[in-house]
Amino acid sequence: MEHTPEIAACKWWLESEIAEVQPRRIVARGATAAQSLTGNERAIGISRGTAEDGPGDVPVLITWHPS
Repeated sequence: MEHTPEIAACKWWLESEIAEVQPRRIVARGATAAQSLTGNERAIGISRGTAEDGPGDVPVLITWHPS
């Protein structure tokens, strides 16, 4: 999978934050966040409201971005 420029630029930081915080769940607010965390490139309208496996098998809840 090819990452968007935003994902490629920030992936290292996101991974270090997740390692530090060790969350039990993550909320992905928008398509870029969902793609970065799950690797899934489906449209946000299809994935919205679902939970998918994220980094380290942490569940990622996918929703709209509020903007």
